[in-house]
Amino acid sequence: MCRFACPVLDAEKSESTSPSGKMRIAYLMETDKLDFSRDAVELMYKCAGCSACQFWCPFEFDVGDLSLGVREDIVDKNKVPPAVVRLVKDLEKNRRLYKTSSHVRDLTENNPKEADVLFFVGCTSAAQRPEVVNSTAEILKRANVDFAMISGQWCCGAPAEFFGFSEVFRQFAERNAENFEKTGCKTVICDCPACAYILKELYPLKDIKLGQEILHSSQFFLRLIKEGLVKPELPDNGSYVFHDPCLLARKLKVESDPREVLTSVPGLKLEEPRFTGKETWCCGNGGTLRMVSPKTAKKITNRRLQELKSISNSIITACPTCEVTFRDAVAGEVEVFDVSEILLKSLTKA
Repeated sequence: MCRFACPVLDAEKSESTSPSGKMRIAYLMETDKLDFSRDAVELMYKCAGCSACQFWCPFEFDVGDLSLGVREDIVDKNKVPPAVVRLVKDLEKNRRLYKTSSHVRDLTENNPKEADVLFFVGCTSAAQRPEVVNSTAEILKRANVDFAMISGQWCCGAPAEFFGFSEVFRQFAERNAENFEKTGCKTVICDCPACAYILKELYPLKDIKLGQEILHSSQFFLRLIKEGLVKPELPDNGSYVFHDPCLLARKLKVESDPREVLTSVPGLKLEEPRFTGKETWCCGNGGTLRMVSPKTAKKITNRRLQELKSISNSIITACPTCEVTFRDAVAGEVEVFDVSEILLKSLTKA
C-alpha cells in the first residue's frame, strides 16, 4: 500500500524511489555495503515528507522520518547535493527560507511586545502569500485578540532538519524558544502546518521545551467562532474543493477544524476530492521537493491538480506552500484560497 501512496514513486516510476526500495538503499549505505555515491545521495532527498507511506503502512514506518539519520551522515561526509547546500546557506544567511515580501503589513509596532497570543508567520506566506498573513492578522484584530508578531522572526528550522543539518536546526529552535518566552505568550498560532508540526512535535523531541499551546490558524479560527468572537455573516455562494495539507491532516491529525470554519460561512458549498483527509495527495512541494527535484515535483502537482480541477476551479487549502505550488502550476486557470481569506470575506466590519 505504501507503493500505491508514494507520490514520488508515482511520478518517477522507479523501484529505487519506492518507500521500501529507498529504505533498502539507505540501509546498505548506513552499513557500509554501498558507497555514498552521487545517485544514492540524491535519492535520499527524493521524498516529499508527506507521511503517506506511514498512513498506509501496517508497521507505521515513515520514510521521511527514517531518512533523517542517513541525511545527517550525508552532511557529516560532505556529500550534500549542491542545491541543498545553497538552500541551507541561504536559510542561515537570511534566517528565512525566502526574503519577506514588502506586501506583508508590519504590525509589530502596533502590538505590545508581550501578548497572550503570538502569530508565528511561515516563510512561504511571509514571502509569497502576504494575503494569508494580512488576512489572518485582520481576523485576530477584529476578534480583539491580544496578539503579537515578532519583528525579524526566524524560520522554525524545518528545512535544516529535513535535510540533515541538525546543528543549524537547533540554532533556529533555541532562538525561537527564547523569543516565545520573551513575549510571555500562552498560545502560538501558525499559518503553516509545517511550522505547527515542528514547534509542537519536533522541538520537544529535540529537548527544546515550549511552554505554549501550539495551534494551526484554522484551529484558532474555529475557537474564535465557537466563542462568538468571530461571526461569519456575509454569504459566499461559491462552490469550492478542499485540499488537505499532508502535515496538517496526517502529522497533526487536524481535519475537521478548517472544514468547520468554512462551512460556518453562509451559502458556501464545500466539495471533497477522492483523496481527502488523511488520504490526501501531496501538492508536490512537501519537504521543499520542488527546490531539489523540480521535474518530479511538477508531476506530483499536476496529478493532484487534475483531481481537484475535476471538481471545482476554486480550491481552498490551509497551507501557504500548497497554495503557491498550485498557483504557479495553473497560472490563473483556477483560483486558490487560504481558509483565512474566505473567513475574512464573510465578516462584517465593526
